[in-house]
Amino acid sequence: MFMLKWKMALVLMEVSVDMTYWGELLSGVSEGKAV
Repeated sequence: MFMLKWKMALVLMEVSVDMTYWGELLSGVSEGKAV
């Protein structure tokens, strides 16, 4: 049970990191187009 929670936390962490990465990438692209 504990391992399952740990794995889920790890997956959520990876997803949030991916979201942050893509968010920054997209904002950088939109900023580049705006300039």
